[in-house]
Amino acid sequence: MLANVVCTIVGLITGFAVGLGVLNVLLRDKTKQQLKTDKALQRRYGSLGWLFALLGALAGWWLSYYI
Repeated sequence: MLANVVCTIVGLITGFAVGLGVLNVLLRDKTKQQLKTDKALQRRYGSLGWLFALLGALAGWWLSYYI
C-alpha cells in the first residue's frame, strides 16, 4: 500500500517536471507579455502541464505493482 502512494507521488512530481520541460520547448518563441495576457494560451498550455503530471502519477501507480 505504501509503495503505491510513494510511486504515485514520485510519478506525479516526475510527470510535472517533464511537462514543464515540454512547455519550455513549446513556449520558447512566446514573449513574456503574450504569456501573461493571452488567456487561451494560458488555458491550453496550463492544462498540458497538468496532463503530464496526471500521466506521470498514473505511470507511477501502475509501476508500483511491479516493484
